[in-house]
Amino acid sequence: MTALCFKGNELDDCRLTKKGDAILFNMWTTYSKYPIPRPFILEIPHKIDMEFFAKIASTIRTDRARGCAWSWKDLKKNILQPNRDHIKEVMGIDDFFVDRLFKYGETLFECWDYDCTFSDDNDIPFSYKTFFTERELVCEEN
Repeated sequence: MTALCFKGNELDDCRLTKKGDAILFNMWTTYSKYPIPRPFILEIPHKIDMEFFAKIASTIRTDRARGCAWSWKDLKKNILQPNRDHIKEVMGIDDFFVDRLFKYGETLFECWDYDCTFSDDNDIPFSYKTFFTERELVCEEN
């Protein structure tokens, strides 16, 4: 299995902790004049797979309900993109689906538990169940 690699610096909202023993995932309150970070710590995974994605989606869903925002850009740049080959290998997917993750991942994580469609012509529901398996799935960026 391809080894995991994480990037980021102390200004990024999604990065390794200073000790390098966990992933810091900052959510930002949006209901006050000055946003306040709500740090969430994720264990460093042994592999980046559907279980890891579900943890991220659950964190986003919970904190968005509390009026928080998150940084898709930093998650993609520091956690997902450096592990492109690992994700392909572990999940058994090809470049098409990894490219889809990098383009539409924000929508995937925010709509994780929903079955919705973005086109009247497409009867494939957009969800985590179809995101990595259906090539004809219609996606939209958030």
